[in-house]
Amino acid sequence: MWNVLKTVTGRKPINNNIHTLNIDGKIITNNKLISIYFNEHFLIAADKIINKMKNITHNDITCLVILSKHQYGF
Repeated sequence: MWNVLKTVTGRKPINNNIHTLNIDGKIITNNKLISIYFNEHFLIAADKIINKMKNITHNDITCLVILSKHQYGF
């Protein structure tokens, strides 16, 4: 879909394929291993975000909403 939109808007598609990954100084070229490392990376990142969100209280969210409305006019 993105390539179609880029073509329609005159932008050339960019090849973002990853062929190698450097993990702790070791070069990984196996596509399955690369996908496993990426999956693990994003799962850990999601867990960190979820854990941070667990510590947010209702009052914190209310304050953030009020500040956003004041700062950005939402």
